[in-house]
Amino acid sequence: MLSLVCEAVALVCRAAVVAVAAAIAYAWRGPRLPSWDLRLQVARDVMHHMAGTHFQHAADDRALATLDIPATVARMRRWHVNVGERIGATAPCLHGAVAVPVRGAVLDPDRLAGAGVGVGVGVGVGVGVGVGVAEPGLRALCAADAADAADGARAVPCEMHVATAIAGGLRAQAPGAAALLECRPLHAAEPLVLYLHGGGYVVGSAAATRILTAQISAAAGARVLTPDYRLAPEHPFPAALVDALAVYAHVLAQGFAPARIVVAGDSAGAHLALGLMHLLRTTAAAPLPGGLALLSPLADMSRVWPSHARNRHVDFLSMPPLESPTAFARLLYAPGRPLTARMRADLRDPLLSPLNGSFAAPWPPTLIQAGAAEMLIDEITELHARIRAQNPDAPDVAELEVYTDMGHAFHVLPGRPEAARAIASIGDFVRRCTASGD
Repeated sequence: MLSLVCEAVALVCRAAVVAVAAAIAYAWRGPRLPSWDLRLQVARDVMHHMAGTHFQHAADDRALATLDIPATVARMRRWHVNVGERIGATAPCLHGAVAVPVRGAVLDPDRLAGAGVGVGVGVGVGVGVGVGVAEPGLRALCAADAADAADGARAVPCEMHVATAIAGGLRAQAPGAAALLECRPLHAAEPLVLYLHGGGYVVGSAAATRILTAQISAAAGARVLTPDYRLAPEHPFPAALVDALAVYAHVLAQGFAPARIVVAGDSAGAHLALGLMHLLRTTAAAPLPGGLALLSPLADMSRVWPSHARNRHVDFLSMPPLESPTAFARLLYAPGRPLTARMRADLRDPLLSPLNGSFAAPWPPTLIQAGAAEMLIDEITELHARIRAQNPDAPDVAELEVYTDMGHAFHVLPGRPEAARAIASIGDFVRRCTASGD
């Protein structure tokens, strides 16, 4: 306990030093970007510093022998729980726990044979795909998943979020007070947002994202279901993808019409949403949703884009290259393993780098939002271009909104007009996508 208290005190002291330095730099040199005010510049520097302090990135694989990945991740998660989830607790929304059984999405370890990235998934009717992987860790994960799912021992914990601003109107449509927080449609035409939180696949939770999901719920006039999918490195790929699939299959089984569902997410959650779309299209396991809302999506895990370096000094995001054993892509796919040519090739698979997949029709209407100053902006604009290019008969299938001077996942910045406009646009998109769904 004493060590945790000391860690917290050191955290506050470091944050104060960084904040003072950012304020002095602002007063001396002016804003780093034209539209930044003092509060935003201080917030950016503090967030960037804290992320780097609690998740120190090793330079290359020479550090693998001494690198304690679990301890490094644990430090970042403590910071996330102490800050993110406490802020989330203040969200203006009702929230209730929903446990989704994994019986609807069973991993088959026997399908993990051959070359390439592998997932073995069966949804309800036993539809599956397996394009192979030789990683023993993944095989063990799949075998454990299959055993747990068979006897109902595992469920995906989720939260249903309902903005207090719309709770009264929805309660009038519900058969009872408890129904508002249950994963069942209140009526046949009810829209639903399935929101996949960000956090680089190593941190994040439904509780910590309540502030954002409450605002989306209010803007869209819809309930928001947020899964606590399993995190790396304890649960590497394809654990999060299978959890997302299980929740989507469960939502459909409960009676929500696919055309009334919008799958949304930020950062790694948007990456997960894209992977889910590719998986659904490949397997034909379930109908596609009515829409896809991607907030600062990670689209390519296989290479470095020019904007990674160009915007490093202004973005909130701290993202090391693949050469670092703590790169998010490596923690997700093969934690603790050296970088090999095989791994680089595997990371190009569309389930890990969705940019490389097919976006040809049928593809759901897609809203993409990004900050012009974020490290991922180049791959995001390429994602938008590829979706449009592969849908020549429906060029409006993908909308891209780029917000001047904003960084990664700027939607969470309190009081910023850009965040308010972006969330209002998400609400409008959800309403348009689900208005005529059957």
